[in-house]
Amino acid sequence: MINANLKEDFDDEFVSDLLKSYVKGGKESLENIQSAMTNDDHKSISFWAHKLKGSSRMIGAKQIEELSSSIEKRATNKDILLRDDIEDLGEKFDALVLFIENQFPAK
Repeated sequence: MINANLKEDFDDEFVSDLLKSYVKGGKESLENIQSAMTNDDHKSISFWAHKLKGSSRMIGAKQIEELSSSIEKRATNKDILLRDDIEDLGEKFDALVLFIENQFPAK
């Protein structure tokens, strides 16, 4: 779900802080994507999906990265499957957050 090398290459405190920041930013991006979808604002969807794609790539969250990329492209093209991808992104992001919280419990 995330890059296994993070734990090998960096100390636990750094990784924990990085992932907390990722979760916070990811939640903001996802909320903005969902809001923009409600408002049929494809430009904003594309912007927030691009942002989430980059941060997901940074931590090695491949599924989130790929879905964000798909959403970015579908928003640009006003693709009919955009809503399905956004729902899938929400589910996968929630699962990733649970995984991160289990791996790095709050202190």
